[in-house]
Amino acid sequence: TTTTTTTTTTTTTTTTDAPSGTFLQVFAGHGGPVTCGGFVLDGKSIATGSEDGSVKLWDPRSGQASHTFSGELFCEGAISCLAVAPSTQSLACGSHDGVVCLLTADSHRIAAKFKTAHEMCVETVGFCPTLPYLAAAGSNGKIYIWDTGSLQLRTLLEGHRDTVTKLIWSQHRVISISVDRTARVWDGRAGRCTNVLTGHANSLLDVVAYGACFLTASDDHTVRIFAIDGS
Repeated sequence: TTTTTTTTTTTTTTTTDAPSGTFLQVFAGHGGPVTCGGFVLDGKSIATGSEDGSVKLWDPRSGQASHTFSGELFCEGAISCLAVAPSTQSLACGSHDGVVCLLTADSHRIAAKFKTAHEMCVETVGFCPTLPYLAAAGSNGKIYIWDTGSLQLRTLLEGHRDTVTKLIWSQHRVISISVDRTARVWDGRAGRCTNVLTGHANSLLDVVAYGACFLTASDDHTVRIFAIDGS
């Protein structure tokens, strides 16, 4: 059975059974709008981020919060994005104050607190599925990649001329989209841009990878399909 989480501009999150659309649970407890969420690897926890500056872990069956990440050692601004690692109990969140936190769901530990540009709002975070890398990007147009083993900044990718609205990983490559109307493909290991893809007439809002291609959705009311290798 596939279960989906829904975040809203209210302080609650809901889960539904995807095939039937049956309502399953409501999670209430945040002090501000819930902006992001997702299932942790084992499916036994749900993580949600909120404008109240906290990330909560929930029991999907009972609807009760099992842990809350918050306070001075955590992000000081509103939580804007969240990603769950594909093969570990790690998760990461980004905030309006330019901070990215690496968290562990099983031990409830703040493993690292990464600083980006002071003026930056972090819009998107993502884990590499094949390497121990975490990427984040936002309003300053730069993409930061950290090594989650050494907890050091591995590379800084520069090229976008406006806010990066979303990034995703495809193997060791990063695909990023921006308000500057472009999509870029980067080699996350080498730290260089391999393709710049154009065609949209307005800001890019979402991106999904599928095999050797990826799809972009834009404020120009169109969806485009690009090859990751640029061909």
